[in-house]
Amino acid sequence: MGDMKQRGVAVRVAVINATVRQVAALGPEAVTIAGIAADADVHPTSIYRRWKTVDAVIIDALSEFTDSGLDIPDTGSVRTDFLEFAIHLRDWLATPLGLALSRTGVMSTNDEQVLMARKLFWRSRFDAAGEMIRRGIERGELARDLDPDTVLAALVSPIRLAAVSQHTEPAVDIEKLVDLVVGPHPRRR
Repeated sequence: MGDMKQRGVAVRVAVINATVRQVAALGPEAVTIAGIAADADVHPTSIYRRWKTVDAVIIDALSEFTDSGLDIPDTGSVRTDFLEFAIHLRDWLATPLGLALSRTGVMSTNDEQVLMARKLFWRSRFDAAGEMIRRGIERGELARDLDPDTVLAALVSPIRLAAVSQHTEPAVDIEKLVDLVVGPHPRRR
């Protein structure tokens, strides 16, 4: 039994890594189960059995890979936390993997598994990033009734849009964006 379980883990790791390589090389739209299977050196049925659709594999792979890339700064100031967070996000979205994730996030789908995975992906990231806002409220820099999701959406969305559209619309000035979201000088007690 242990061998089967180990084999399952090995297949999962091979497929996740192959998917990330395929997405970064081809873009999410061009990735296929057959391509992933060839890259991972596994049989396509092993992938279909576990994930059902190529979108589900992509979401799973990118979620796993981005968990390690999510740093929530703690500088002692909500403004500098947001600035560091926004710069880190912008730089990460400029990588082939980051861009692929953004593009995957806006691909239309009716696949419930994919929609749920996307929802959980963003929920977990917003919950983690909400820590910056909670600390800002505790320090008296932000209003107590501030809605963390709205604040984070206001910060993250323009940066994601710039990445997805490959910077074809006017540039986002990160510092001005942060000032717009938290104010240039958050209040002190």
